[in-house]
Amino acid sequence: MDDVILGCVDAIGGQAGNIGRQAWLAAGYPEEVPGVTVDRQCGSSQQAISFGAQAIMSGTAELILAGGIQNMSQIPIAAAMEVGKQFGFTTPTAESKGWQHRYGDEEISQFRGAELIAERWNLSREEMERFALSSHQRALAAIRAGHFDNEIVTVQVDGLDFRIDEGRGRPRWRRWRRCRPCVRAAGSPLRWRARSPTAPARYCWPLSRRSKITSSPRGLVCITSAREAPTRCSC
Repeated sequence: MDDVILGCVDAIGGQAGNIGRQAWLAAGYPEEVPGVTVDRQCGSSQQAISFGAQAIMSGTAELILAGGIQNMSQIPIAAAMEVGKQFGFTTPTAESKGWQHRYGDEEISQFRGAELIAERWNLSREEMERFALSSHQRALAAIRAGHFDNEIVTVQVDGLDFRIDEGRGRPRWRRWRRCRPCVRAAGSPLRWRARSPTAPARYCWPLSRRSKITSSPRGLVCITSAREAPTRCSC
């Protein structure tokens, strides 16, 4: 093993102090293997895999453990953005004069980003809700068919076994249509259609073709390129 690369957004509490390295050591694996934690917000775990693939493609590594972790049942979403308030800070964007000069008080969130996307490409509420409904229905069908059974480790809490994700058990179109906007008072196409907050951790093993690993892969993904290029904002 050449390196452990782990994505994590809110690196506080049990996720602080380089969880990528600590998780490896806590599992009892060799101390000589390094580890690092990366944060690209919601794309953190994908970025960890991209960094691992890039290391292998460059020839500086042959075997990488990459993935992500986010214990949202103990550390709520955006906790790292809020924790500074106990030290007298507001938010990272509000504390930056450069940011304020460039963007002002524009809300920075996935909700606002989704609104900008809907405005830019003229997406209607019904289009997005039909797509979201289909996503929930397909996920539920895959869970019932057992397609995720070999990807999920059962966790026991208070004597109960948790084996599945917390998606909508019975998504219905008529119920969704009655929901109010979750961002603006009026005119917003956005309703609460996101996936459920969970406490996931997932890993994979990017490796080179010449790696001397004898076990058979459970899945094969050929990564030929990995890059990130945010679209220019017109807000």
